[in-house]
Amino acid sequence: MDPLLPVEQPSQMASPALASRQPSPAAGAPPETSPPSIILPLAGLVLVFVFAPLGFIVSIIALRRLNQESAVAKGLAVTGIVIGGLFLAAMLVLIALLSLGGPQRLGF
Repeated sequence: MDPLLPVEQPSQMASPALASRQPSPAAGAPPETSPPSIILPLAGLVLVFVFAPLGFIVSIIALRRLNQESAVAKGLAVTGIVIGGLFLAAMLVLIALLSLGGPQRLGF
């Protein structure tokens, strides 16, 4: 065997019909979901509890990027948006109440 000759790869030795065939998934196997599709909605939901405005924005971005891929990922994004919206509304009410005169004026 001459070391200067190119070595044929196994895919080059097989017929084109065999090389193009992909193995079929098992009949009862669940469909594969890509892990990155759930990372952004999950991050948005976690961020809602850490810093509500950022989590709210990340959840909206995650929902816009999903296109019927995963119902779980879409549910996480919607949950992040709802909880983030509630936290934002509560923060705005609290800021409004404090700007009216603080706890002394409100009777606290």
